[in-house]
Amino acid sequence: MQESAFGDIVIEPDCSKLFQLRLEDACNAVLDVVCNEMGFSFATISLRDDDQQEIRTVASRNIPPGWQAEAHHPLDSHDIQADVLRTGKIEVISGWDARFDRYIWEKYRHAELIRVWVPLGRLGTIEAGFARTETSLIPPLLTAALARYARSATDALRNAQAYERVLRHATTLAHLYESADALRTEPEPGDELALLTRFAETALSVLKASIILLYPLKERNYLMPASASVFAPPICAGDIEGRQKLKTPAGQANIVRHIAETRAPYYQPDAQSDPLLTTPDLTDEHVKRRSRLRYRTFTARQQIRSFAGVPLLARGAVLGVLCVNYRERRQFDPHDRQVIELFASQASAVIASNELIRGQERKRLEADLHDTVKSEVRGIALLSNSATDAIETDLERARMCLHELRRGAWTILADVNLILDKLSASSDEQGLEGLIQAEIDRQSRNGQATPVARITTDVPPLSFRLARVVASFIREALVNAVEHSEAQNISVTGCVDGRWLNIDVDDDGLGFDPLAPLGRPHRGLEIMRMRAREIGGEVKIESAPGKGTSICARFPIEED
Repeated sequence: MQESAFGDIVIEPDCSKLFQLRLEDACNAVLDVVCNEMGFSFATISLRDDDQQEIRTVASRNIPPGWQAEAHHPLDSHDIQADVLRTGKIEVISGWDARFDRYIWEKYRHAELIRVWVPLGRLGTIEAGFARTETSLIPPLLTAALARYARSATDALRNAQAYERVLRHATTLAHLYESADALRTEPEPGDELALLTRFAETALSVLKASIILLYPLKERNYLMPASASVFAPPICAGDIEGRQKLKTPAGQANIVRHIAETRAPYYQPDAQSDPLLTTPDLTDEHVKRRSRLRYRTFTARQQIRSFAGVPLLARGAVLGVLCVNYRERRQFDPHDRQVIELFASQASAVIASNELIRGQERKRLEADLHDTVKSEVRGIALLSNSATDAIETDLERARMCLHELRRGAWTILADVNLILDKLSASSDEQGLEGLIQAEIDRQSRNGQATPVARITTDVPPLSFRLARVVASFIREALVNAVEHSEAQNISVTGCVDGRWLNIDVDDDGLGFDPLAPLGRPHRGLEIMRMRAREIGGEVKIESAPGKGTSICARFPIEED
């Protein structure tokens, strides 16, 4: 048998609906029991927030609007909620108490209430009560029943909190891996500034920070000690207040260099009390120059309450330092630290992978320079000697040597331009129209005809290897048309047919017999065929004496 709260029997609440997965649902179940089954007129649940170091009312029943939003107090304060949480004692109070918040007391007319506070272990408190017009006291048996119920409620609320933490953590980890995957594909490899900027913006979103500062090393040398590291200007994401320019950490006693040297994460929930974050580095020349002024660090200027700094490590070397700044206090629990360090690890892998790609690209470019430029320069030197020897005795031979010398020079110029474009461009691919126009511009100064280019369909960007072969083909075809055919009109046409790139070079010049043995002036035609075959393409030549020449090539767009 159950009795009313004001009779001789005490209500034993039904706990069957108490255990809920979501914290909001668990709080509502507790409040339903306290108000509907136990008979209290109103009730609130306040829980501790370790990040903000306060106790905050998170759920309520039958209280005026605004009371819940305004009821939050520091854990170390003398407020009644913090005191009950700290001492673990049950409090029943009618009238004023020095531990009350005077503003809330007066605004919400608490003088008209009688209330009981029961601790929820170390988790928070339940506050419940009546209007004094209903009763002048809370029966001890009802208080005892609320205390017993609070023990079950504590377990339920703790489980709900744990579930929500795990759920938030899982969601954050999913976001982390999605972001890491995006970093691996965007922006294009080789564009380091864009990559690091994207990294900082992603960190701001994933880590829910106020400001992200990324300090990359200016020159990354895996053999160089961190103490000798030179940092590049920071890359920033987030809302920075004021106009003072961010500076590169140059002195010794600063947080960025400390993290780089220790190679360990640095967490500080109370950033404003940390000397490394708030004390100016007196070894910094920038600070010395401003010694007469009141110099404040970034942490002090931006009112950063909590700070996390993580070194970006790869193969035992420091690639940079990631600084995560929060204007709201964070305790950095194990879940927070895991996410921050996992993000730093993923980002380090992406940056190191990008460096590896750039290193491989540098080696490939070195090979390209060796295979083309170096050999062509050697050939130019030999041809120059041959032309010098023949100029007085064999003018035809000297003329042919000079012709080959020009071809070699144009080849070097085109290859160097391609390589420089590859080094400076953000894309790993080349545009066909630009390649054709570059070759036309080179040849237009050497003959009467001005070649005309036409791209008849959309052509996707060409890989570096294909771009070199196409440029070589166009160059050789134009050299023959300009120097040998006496053509008045030359056209270069490009289009895509399925997986093939088709390039046609047509002229109205003298023409020749393609079946006749090709002499030295047409050695470039054999070079065309050879280079096309190397990548799975082919070259066809149609010509006849007095009928002009059409040289058609097709190249596979996708390399095997």
